Amino acid sequence: MTLQSSWNSQRHRTAIGRAGLSAPARQAVLDLHMTNGVQVLDYGCGRGGDVRALEHLGLDASGWDPVHRPDGELRPSVIVLLTYVLNVIEKPDERRATLARAWEHTTAALVVSARLRWERNQVKGTEYGDGILTSRNTFQHLFAASELRDLVQDVTGVRCLSAAPGIVYAQKRRSTPRISCSSGHA
Repeated sequence: MTLQSSWNSQRHRTAIGRAGLSAPARQAVLDLHMTNGVQVLDYGCGRGGDVRALEHLGLDASGWDPVHRPDGELRPSVIVLLTYVLNVIEKPDERRATLARAWEHTTAALVVSARLRWERNQVKGTEYGDGILTSRNTFQHLFAASELRDLVQDVTGVRCLSAAPGIVYAQKRRSTPRISCSSGHA
């Protein structure tokens, strides 16, 4: 049975503290050959763990999050990360709008990651809309791998590469950074 009553989204509760790079950010550093000084924007950065780790690597990283960093600098950047953001948004039209806003900020490549359906056994909760209302009062939409790629392609209007399960790259132009999915998931 699907729960249809309204509730107050607690998206900010999904932000976890990180000591190092998230898997999608680490994959992007390797695949996109991100080197010193490259501008990176973490759109929906949560607590900012990836931002700090990217700065430690010498990248010109900034982050914005509507709850944890609302005053963060939203600037055009060579690389924009949208890491585990779309899966916590309960409204499909808002997912698309968020993806479009992140795409507007990139000058070269957008890195999008989301949780996948095969992770369902790790998410406890009740069906709600096209996802799950969790026991922590958060929402999770678990994507099929092709669903994530298709959504990114539809919103950005460009052909995307699947870098790894749950990680998709959309590229605006063919210059730096060069996307070469060393993981072989393209």
